[in-house]
Amino acid sequence: MTIAGALAALARSRPGMLTSPEAVSVLSALDSVVYNRIYKRHLPLPEYSFEGYDDNSPGDTVLLIPDEYSDVYLFYLDARADLESGENERYNCSAELFNSKWDEFVKFYASGHHPVGERSWKL
Repeated sequence: MTIAGALAALARSRPGMLTSPEAVSVLSALDSVVYNRIYKRHLPLPEYSFEGYDDNSPGDTVLLIPDEYSDVYLFYLDARADLESGENERYNCSAELFNSKWDEFVKFYASGHHPVGERSWKL
């Protein structure tokens, strides 16, 4: 998924609830967590650094989570929009969907990558 794809999905699901700069900031914060708490803690370590996104980031910038788990971004943006607008009941549903997809992604990633500091073989 790209930044532009995530913004377009947000515009369809929660029109006008987050500005583009706010949504890009939310995506940047989420990918910072993905990079620092998942990718950098598993082998092989990433061969790139993550500097975040801002208003000047191109729309075709590819986000860090693979496409098959891109719903993570959509549900996170929805949850943040719901939270910002004070729609608590809707936020709870969005947050639950996000947490479920987040767990799926983390389990998928961890199943194919060894944590840093753990031996990949046992005696």
